[in-house]
Amino acid sequence: DRVCSILGSEKKISRNSASHLINAAGPGTFDPKTKKEELSFKLTLATGIPGEVCKSV
Repeated sequence: DRVCSILGSEKKISRNSASHLINAAGPGTFDPKTKKEELSFKLTLATGIPGEVCKSV
């Protein structure tokens, strides 16, 4: 529901990015009244980390 809400209001977000969010974040709960989302775990995207550092982890 959260991703559908984002796609409906944020035209700058691509469908590809939205689908990645669904795959990476997994299931959660979304309250459309408060627009608050609760995930089962914390997700941190770290695009600034060099590839070699990621591969070493």
